This record gives sequence, C-alpha cells and structure tokens, in this order.
Amino acid sequence: RALASFARYYYLLGDATDVRFERREGRASFTYHVLDPESWPRRQDSEQVITMIVCLLREWIGPHWRPDAVWFEHDQPANAAELERILGCPLRFNRETNTVWFDLASAAAKNPNADERLFHLLSWFAETVTERDPRNVAPSATFREQVLSSIETCANLGSETEWIVALPR
Repeated sequence: RALASFARYYYLLGDATDVRFERREGRASFTYHVLDPESWPRRQDSEQVITMIVCLLREWIGPHWRPDAVWFEHDQPANAAELERILGCPLRFNRETNTVWFDLASAAAKNPNADERLFHLLSWFAETVTERDPRNVAPSATFREQVLSSIETCANLGSETEWIVALPR
C-alpha cells in the first residue's frame, strides 16, 4: 500500500509527472516519467527518484534487497557500472519511462515505520484539500484567484471564511 499511495499522491510534490505503481504479469513496477518535453535532459532527476524507491524498499525489506531490473529514459552514462552496482540489478537505457521492476512479494512489503493514524489523516487531507487530481482541473485565471481558492479550501476545513483567515491579527 505504501508504494501505491506514494504514486497516488506524488502530484502533490510535483506536477507534470506520471507516477505509477502496478502489478502485472507476475511482476510489480514503479514508474516515474516527467511529462514536460521541455525538461530535458533529466538524467539526475530520474536517477534520484528511482534510487530513492530502491532505497525505500531496501529499508523496508532488508539491505540486500535488489530489484529485478531498472529502466531509464536517458542515454547510458559513462559511469553506468557504478549505478548498476548501487542499484544491484541490470540496467536498461533509452527506454520510454524510468521504471523499477521487482517481484510481487517485494511489492507486498510493508513499511515497518508506518503510522496508520497519520497515514489516514494525511490521505484524508490530500483528498479533501485537492478534491480531485489537479492535473485534470483547469487552473484559476489569476494568481489571486488561486490564492483565494486555496485559503477558502483550507478555511472550510474549520469554520472560518477566507476573509477571516486572511485578516492580519
């Protein structure tokens, strides 16, 4: 559930990305793909996110855990052997997405440090504040309208209006 939740709420950290956690054909995958074609090259970004996912799984499963394979969108770098050593699996370059492939048992691993109450609170907050995936919502016409909308949304979690929240105290 941890990886699925991470993928589901990633847009709160960064938009213009496609982040997916999937199970299919007896394997699991975590995919990270920047959708903005102007953001190129993006080797550092993709290697950072993929390495972070591998490190998270190692933290949950054990230090010797290894993915089955990792794909990267970018060209093979000169130091690919070092990256392969760090990730501990075969690497493929010039792929359509940045993807970590691993077994289904690893996909079922739980975060041993998970806080269920905090998870439910943060999930509720993310769903309440955003109400829907912002990638599918047209932005407000002006910055002012965006700020007022955000204040109103957060204020409505309590009993105050946006005007009361915005007043200097």
